[in-house]
Amino acid sequence: PQPPPPPPPQMQLQPQQPQSDVVKTGQKCILPEWLTWPRFLAEHDDAKRPPPPAGSSSLVVGTERAELGDCAPEPTGRKRALLIGVNYFGTPAELSGSLVDVEKIRSLLQRVGFNNEWILALTDDQEDACHRPTHRNMISAMRWLTQGVVAGDVLFFLFSGHGAHQHDPDADHSQGDAVDDALCPVDVQQEGQITDNQVYDLVVRSLPSGVRLTVLVDSCVPCGCLELPFVCDPQRGWIEDPSPLHAACDAICLSAAPDEEISAEELHALRGRTSGPITTAFLEALKEIAARRCGPATYLELVAQAQEQLQRSGLKRRPLLSATQVFDPTKRHFRFFDALPNGNAEIGLRSQRR
Repeated sequence: PQPPPPPPPQMQLQPQQPQSDVVKTGQKCILPEWLTWPRFLAEHDDAKRPPPPAGSSSLVVGTERAELGDCAPEPTGRKRALLIGVNYFGTPAELSGSLVDVEKIRSLLQRVGFNNEWILALTDDQEDACHRPTHRNMISAMRWLTQGVVAGDVLFFLFSGHGAHQHDPDADHSQGDAVDDALCPVDVQQEGQITDNQVYDLVVRSLPSGVRLTVLVDSCVPCGCLELPFVCDPQRGWIEDPSPLHAACDAICLSAAPDEEISAEELHALRGRTSGPITTAFLEALKEIAARRCGPATYLELVAQAQEQLQRSGLKRRPLLSATQVFDPTKRHFRFFDALPNGNAEIGLRSQRR
Protein backbone atom coordinates (compact mmCIF):
# COMPACT_ATOMS: atom_id res chain seq x y z
CA PRO A 1 0.00 0.00 0.00
CA GLN A 2 0.98 3.57 -0.64
CA PRO A 3 2.15 5.55 2.38
CA PRO A 4 -0.53 7.87 3.72
CA PRO A 5 -0.48 11.52 2.67
CA PRO A 6 1.43 13.93 4.90
CA PRO A 7 -0.57 15.79 7.55
CA PRO A 8 -1.99 19.17 6.53
CA PRO A 9 0.19 22.25 7.05
CA GLN A 10 0.20 23.39 10.63
CA MET A 11 -1.21 26.80 11.52
CA GLN A 12 1.48 29.34 12.28
CA LEU A 13 0.42 30.26 15.79
CA GLN A 14 2.31 31.13 18.92
CA PRO A 15 1.76 28.01 21.04
CA GLN A 16 0.88 28.12 24.67
CA GLN A 17 3.42 26.67 27.03
CA PRO A 18 2.21 23.32 28.37
CA GLN A 19 1.66 22.82 32.05
CA SER A 20 3.92 20.19 33.57
CA ASP A 21 3.83 18.44 36.92
CA VAL A 22 7.49 17.44 36.65
CA VAL A 23 9.70 19.29 39.12
CA LYS A 24 13.34 19.66 38.14
CA THR A 25 15.98 19.95 40.84
CA GLY A 26 19.40 20.30 39.30
CA GLN A 27 19.73 17.46 36.80
CA LYS A 28 17.12 15.27 38.52
CA CYS A 29 13.43 15.27 37.69
CA ILE A 30 10.95 14.53 40.45
CA LEU A 31 7.88 12.87 38.98
CA PRO A 32 4.40 13.28 40.46
CA GLU A 33 3.56 10.36 42.71
CA TRP A 34 1.38 7.59 41.33
CA LEU A 35 -1.27 6.28 43.71
CA THR A 36 -2.11 2.62 44.06
CA TRP A 37 -5.77 1.69 43.46
CA PRO A 38 -6.67 1.36 47.18
CA ARG A 39 -4.98 4.64 48.03
CA PHE A 40 -6.58 6.39 45.07
CA LEU A 41 -10.03 5.28 46.23
CA ALA A 42 -9.27 6.45 49.75
CA GLU A 43 -8.05 9.89 48.67
CA HIS A 44 -10.42 10.58 45.75
CA ASP A 45 -14.15 10.55 46.41
CA ASP A 46 -15.26 10.02 42.83
CA ALA A 47 -18.76 9.07 43.97
CA LYS A 48 -19.43 12.81 44.33
CA ARG A 49 -17.92 13.67 40.96
CA PRO A 50 -20.34 13.37 38.04
CA PRO A 51 -19.06 11.60 34.92
CA PRO A 52 -18.41 13.68 31.79
CA PRO A 53 -21.30 14.38 29.39
CA ALA A 54 -22.46 11.21 27.63
CA GLY A 55 -23.92 12.40 24.33
CA SER A 56 -21.99 13.90 21.43
CA SER A 57 -24.41 16.81 21.34
CA SER A 58 -23.30 17.75 24.87
CA LEU A 59 -19.64 18.13 23.95
CA VAL A 60 -18.29 21.66 24.19
CA VAL A 61 -17.02 22.92 20.84
CA GLY A 62 -13.73 24.77 20.99
CA THR A 63 -10.02 24.37 20.35
CA GLU A 64 -6.86 25.78 21.85
CA ARG A 65 -3.40 26.14 20.45
CA ALA A 66 -0.99 23.38 21.35
CA GLU A 67 2.78 23.25 21.31
CA LEU A 68 4.16 21.09 18.50
CA GLY A 69 6.76 18.58 19.63
CA ASP A 70 9.98 18.07 17.66
CA CYS A 71 11.48 15.08 19.45
CA ALA A 72 10.41 11.98 21.34
CA PRO A 73 10.09 12.38 25.12
CA GLU A 74 12.58 10.93 27.56
CA PRO A 75 11.02 7.70 28.94
CA THR A 76 10.24 7.80 32.65
CA GLY A 77 10.19 4.01 32.91
CA ARG A 78 6.71 4.12 34.48
CA LYS A 79 4.01 1.83 33.07
CA ARG A 80 0.40 1.51 34.17
CA ALA A 81 -2.50 -0.57 32.83
CA LEU A 82 -6.26 -0.88 33.31
CA LEU A 83 -7.81 -4.20 32.23
CA ILE A 84 -11.61 -4.56 32.32
CA GLY A 85 -13.32 -7.87 31.59
CA VAL A 86 -17.05 -8.46 31.98
CA ASN A 87 -18.76 -11.82 31.48
CA TYR A 88 -22.20 -10.75 32.84
CA PHE A 89 -22.63 -14.03 34.74
CA GLY A 90 -26.19 -15.30 35.11
CA THR A 91 -27.72 -12.93 32.55
CA PRO A 92 -29.07 -13.55 29.02
CA ALA A 93 -26.08 -11.61 27.71
CA GLU A 94 -23.47 -13.83 29.43
CA LEU A 95 -20.09 -14.09 27.73
CA SER A 96 -17.42 -16.76 28.06
CA GLY A 97 -14.08 -15.17 27.23
CA SER A 98 -13.73 -11.70 28.74
CA LEU A 99 -11.89 -12.83 31.87
CA VAL A 100 -9.57 -14.96 29.74
CA ASP A 101 -8.75 -11.86 27.69
CA VAL A 102 -7.79 -9.99 30.86
CA GLU A 103 -5.43 -12.74 32.01
CA LYS A 104 -3.82 -13.13 28.59
CA ILE A 105 -3.19 -9.41 28.27
CA ARG A 106 -1.92 -9.23 31.88
CA SER A 107 0.58 -11.99 31.08
CA LEU A 108 1.72 -10.17 27.94
CA LEU A 109 2.17 -6.87 29.75
CA GLN A 110 4.17 -8.51 32.52
CA ARG A 111 6.47 -10.03 29.92
CA VAL A 112 7.17 -6.63 28.40
CA GLY A 113 7.93 -4.93 31.70
CA PHE A 114 4.66 -3.87 33.36
CA ASN A 115 4.82 -4.35 37.14
CA ASN A 116 1.78 -6.17 38.51
CA GLU A 117 1.41 -3.46 41.17
CA TRP A 118 0.42 -1.05 38.40
CA ILE A 119 -1.91 -3.40 36.53
CA LEU A 120 -5.49 -2.90 37.73
CA ALA A 121 -7.98 -5.61 36.70
CA LEU A 122 -11.73 -5.14 37.11
CA THR A 123 -13.56 -8.42 36.50
CA ASP A 124 -16.96 -9.68 37.58
CA ASP A 125 -15.66 -12.88 39.17
CA GLN A 126 -14.08 -10.95 42.06
CA GLU A 127 -15.66 -10.76 45.50
CA ASP A 128 -13.93 -7.50 46.41
CA ALA A 129 -16.46 -4.81 45.49
CA CYS A 130 -13.68 -2.39 44.58
CA HIS A 131 -12.46 -4.72 41.83
CA ARG A 132 -15.77 -5.38 40.11
CA PRO A 133 -16.45 -3.64 36.76
CA THR A 134 -19.38 -1.55 37.94
CA HIS A 135 -20.24 1.77 36.32
CA ARG A 136 -18.81 3.66 39.30
CA ASN A 137 -15.62 1.58 39.47
CA MET A 138 -14.98 1.84 35.73
CA ILE A 139 -15.29 5.63 35.81
CA SER A 140 -12.98 5.84 38.85
CA ALA A 141 -10.48 3.40 37.33
CA MET A 142 -10.20 5.49 34.17
CA ARG A 143 -9.38 8.48 36.36
CA TRP A 144 -6.84 6.34 38.23
CA LEU A 145 -5.20 5.35 34.94
CA THR A 146 -4.36 8.97 34.10
CA GLN A 147 -3.59 10.25 37.63
CA GLY A 148 -0.18 11.89 37.85
CA VAL A 149 0.79 11.04 34.28
CA VAL A 150 3.52 13.03 32.52
CA ALA A 151 5.41 12.88 29.24
CA GLY A 152 7.39 9.65 28.97
CA ASP A 153 4.83 7.56 30.87
CA VAL A 154 3.25 4.50 29.21
CA LEU A 155 -0.39 3.42 29.60
CA PHE A 156 -2.48 0.47 28.42
CA PHE A 157 -6.27 0.08 28.49
CA LEU A 158 -8.28 -3.06 27.68
CA PHE A 159 -12.05 -3.45 27.63
CA SER A 160 -13.47 -6.90 26.91
CA GLY A 161 -17.23 -7.16 27.23
CA HIS A 162 -20.38 -5.90 25.55
CA GLY A 163 -20.46 -2.78 23.42
CA ALA A 164 -23.69 -1.01 22.55
CA HIS A 165 -25.18 2.11 21.02
CA GLN A 166 -26.72 4.75 23.25
CA HIS A 167 -29.37 7.15 21.98
CA ASP A 168 -28.38 10.81 22.29
CA PRO A 169 -31.60 12.52 23.46
CA ASP A 170 -30.35 16.07 22.95
CA ALA A 171 -29.02 15.63 19.40
CA ASP A 172 -30.58 16.75 16.14
CA HIS A 173 -32.38 13.65 14.83
CA SER A 174 -33.72 15.28 11.66
CA GLN A 175 -31.28 13.29 9.51
CA GLY A 176 -31.63 10.00 11.34
CA ASP A 177 -31.15 8.61 14.80
CA ALA A 178 -28.09 9.99 16.59
CA VAL A 179 -26.32 7.42 18.74
CA ASP A 180 -23.00 7.06 20.54
CA ASP A 181 -20.89 3.94 20.94
CA ALA A 182 -20.84 2.77 24.55
CA LEU A 183 -19.34 0.19 26.91
CA CYS A 184 -21.55 -1.91 29.18
CA PRO A 185 -20.49 -2.28 32.84
CA VAL A 186 -21.68 -5.25 34.84
CA ASP A 187 -24.49 -3.15 36.37
CA VAL A 188 -25.57 -1.64 33.05
CA GLN A 189 -29.24 -2.43 33.71
CA GLN A 190 -29.17 -0.33 36.88
CA GLU A 191 -26.56 2.37 36.17
CA GLY A 192 -26.46 2.62 32.38
CA GLN A 193 -23.70 2.61 29.79
CA ILE A 194 -20.45 4.54 29.49
CA THR A 195 -20.26 6.29 26.14
CA ASP A 196 -17.27 6.79 23.88
CA ASN A 197 -17.32 10.50 24.70
CA GLN A 198 -16.99 9.75 28.41
CA VAL A 199 -14.14 7.30 27.84
CA TYR A 200 -12.35 9.86 25.66
CA ASP A 201 -12.79 12.59 28.24
CA LEU A 202 -11.56 10.39 31.08
CA VAL A 203 -8.70 8.54 29.37
CA VAL A 204 -7.43 10.62 26.44
CA ARG A 205 -8.29 14.31 26.59
CA SER A 206 -6.16 15.30 29.60
CA LEU A 207 -3.01 13.36 28.67
CA PRO A 208 -0.08 15.62 27.78
CA SER A 209 2.15 15.33 24.75
CA GLY A 210 4.66 12.52 25.03
CA VAL A 211 2.40 10.06 26.85
CA ARG A 212 1.87 6.74 25.07
CA LEU A 213 -1.55 5.08 25.42
CA THR A 214 -2.43 1.76 23.78
CA VAL A 215 -6.10 0.76 23.79
CA LEU A 216 -7.67 -2.60 22.92
CA VAL A 217 -11.47 -2.79 22.66
CA ASP A 218 -13.08 -6.21 22.22
CA SER A 219 -16.87 -6.49 22.10
CA CYS A 220 -19.43 -8.65 20.28
CA VAL A 221 -21.09 -5.62 18.72
CA PRO A 222 -18.24 -3.64 17.07
CA CYS A 223 -17.54 -0.60 19.19
CA GLY A 224 -14.83 1.97 18.51
CA CYS A 225 -15.08 3.18 22.13
CA LEU A 226 -12.86 6.22 21.69
CA GLU A 227 -13.53 7.72 18.25
CA LEU A 228 -9.95 8.91 17.90
CA PRO A 229 -9.64 11.60 15.20
CA PHE A 230 -7.61 9.57 12.69
CA VAL A 231 -8.61 6.18 11.26
CA CYS A 232 -6.13 4.17 9.19
CA ASP A 233 -7.29 2.86 5.82
CA PRO A 234 -4.71 0.38 4.42
CA GLN A 235 -5.19 1.76 0.90
CA ARG A 236 -5.84 5.47 1.49
CA GLY A 237 -3.84 6.15 4.64
CA TRP A 238 -5.17 8.23 7.52
CA ILE A 239 -8.73 9.56 7.29
CA GLU A 240 -9.63 12.39 9.63
CA ASP A 241 -13.00 12.43 11.36
CA PRO A 242 -15.31 15.12 9.93
CA SER A 243 -15.65 16.57 13.44
CA PRO A 244 -12.28 15.69 14.95
CA LEU A 245 -11.59 15.81 18.67
CA HIS A 246 -7.82 16.26 18.84
CA ALA A 247 -5.57 15.52 21.79
CA ALA A 248 -1.86 16.03 22.49
CA CYS A 249 -0.96 12.49 23.59
CA ASP A 250 0.05 9.55 21.40
CA ALA A 251 -3.00 7.27 21.72
CA ILE A 252 -3.45 4.21 19.51
CA CYS A 253 -6.56 2.03 19.51
CA LEU A 254 -7.18 -1.40 17.99
CA SER A 255 -10.85 -2.35 17.79
CA ALA A 256 -13.32 -3.81 15.30
CA ALA A 257 -14.51 -1.91 12.24
CA PRO A 258 -18.03 -0.62 12.92
CA ASP A 259 -19.53 -1.57 9.53
CA GLU A 260 -19.94 -5.27 10.30
CA GLU A 261 -23.44 -6.72 10.05
CA ILE A 262 -23.99 -9.53 12.56
CA SER A 263 -26.79 -12.07 12.43
CA ALA A 264 -28.40 -13.46 15.58
CA GLU A 265 -26.61 -16.77 15.01
CA GLU A 266 -23.22 -15.08 14.61
CA LEU A 267 -23.80 -13.00 17.74
CA HIS A 268 -24.67 -16.14 19.71
CA ALA A 269 -21.47 -17.82 18.46
CA LEU A 270 -19.37 -14.79 19.44
CA ARG A 271 -20.80 -14.85 22.96
CA GLY A 272 -19.74 -18.46 23.35
CA ARG A 273 -16.13 -17.94 22.32
CA THR A 274 -13.57 -18.71 25.02
CA SER A 275 -11.69 -15.49 24.21
CA GLY A 276 -12.51 -12.26 22.40
CA PRO A 277 -11.83 -12.17 18.64
CA ILE A 278 -9.89 -8.88 18.61
CA THR A 279 -7.79 -9.79 21.65
CA THR A 280 -7.04 -13.23 20.21
CA ALA A 281 -6.17 -11.81 16.78
CA PHE A 282 -3.86 -9.22 18.39
CA LEU A 283 -2.04 -11.78 20.52
CA GLU A 284 -1.77 -14.37 17.74
CA ALA A 285 -0.51 -11.70 15.34
CA LEU A 286 2.25 -10.73 17.78
CA LYS A 287 3.14 -14.41 18.22
CA GLU A 288 3.22 -15.03 14.47
CA ILE A 289 5.40 -11.97 13.86
CA ALA A 290 7.81 -12.96 16.65
CA ALA A 291 8.12 -16.48 15.18
CA ARG A 292 9.41 -15.05 11.93
CA ARG A 293 12.42 -13.55 13.74
CA CYS A 294 12.50 -10.61 11.33
CA GLY A 295 12.35 -7.89 13.97
CA PRO A 296 9.37 -5.74 15.00
CA ALA A 297 6.47 -5.35 12.60
CA THR A 298 5.08 -2.10 11.29
CA TYR A 299 1.59 -1.07 12.33
CA LEU A 300 0.24 -1.98 8.90
CA GLU A 301 1.86 -5.42 9.11
CA LEU A 302 0.35 -5.95 12.56
CA VAL A 303 -3.14 -5.02 11.34
CA ALA A 304 -2.77 -7.25 8.28
CA GLN A 305 -1.65 -10.18 10.43
CA ALA A 306 -4.56 -9.63 12.83
CA GLN A 307 -6.94 -9.61 9.84
CA GLU A 308 -5.47 -12.93 8.72
CA GLN A 309 -6.01 -14.40 12.18
CA LEU A 310 -9.67 -13.31 12.14
CA GLN A 311 -10.17 -14.88 8.71
CA ARG A 312 -8.64 -18.14 9.91
CA SER A 313 -11.25 -18.13 12.68
CA GLY A 314 -14.02 -17.84 10.11
CA LEU A 315 -14.98 -14.32 11.20
CA LYS A 316 -15.96 -11.42 8.92
CA ARG A 317 -14.68 -8.95 11.50
CA ARG A 318 -12.03 -6.43 10.42
CA PRO A 319 -9.52 -4.81 12.78
CA LEU A 320 -9.61 -1.03 12.95
CA LEU A 321 -6.57 1.09 13.79
CA SER A 322 -7.19 4.64 15.01
CA ALA A 323 -4.90 7.24 16.55
CA THR A 324 -4.52 10.78 17.88
CA GLN A 325 -1.34 11.45 15.89
CA VAL A 326 -0.58 10.96 12.20
CA PHE A 327 2.35 8.70 11.33
CA ASP A 328 3.40 6.43 8.48
CA PRO A 329 2.00 2.97 9.39
CA THR A 330 4.19 1.35 6.74
CA LYS A 331 7.34 2.53 8.54
CA ARG A 332 6.59 2.97 12.23
CA HIS A 333 7.12 -0.25 14.18
CA PHE A 334 4.62 -1.38 16.76
CA ARG A 335 5.96 -1.06 20.27
CA PHE A 336 4.23 -0.53 23.61
CA PHE A 337 6.60 2.16 24.84
CA ASP A 338 7.55 4.66 22.13
CA ALA A 339 5.61 7.91 22.00
CA LEU A 340 5.31 10.46 19.24
CA PRO A 341 5.40 14.12 20.24
CA ASN A 342 2.27 16.14 19.58
CA GLY A 343 1.74 17.04 15.93
CA ASN A 344 -1.65 18.72 16.27
CA ALA A 345 -1.56 22.51 16.11
CA GLU A 346 -4.87 22.65 17.94
CA ILE A 347 -6.48 20.34 20.48
CA GLY A 348 -10.15 20.10 21.27
CA LEU A 349 -13.37 19.71 19.27
CA ARG A 350 -13.42 21.61 16.01
CA SER A 351 -17.15 21.38 15.23
CA GLN A 352 -20.30 19.91 16.78
CA ARG A 353 -20.76 16.17 16.49
CA ARG A 354 -24.16 14.66 15.77
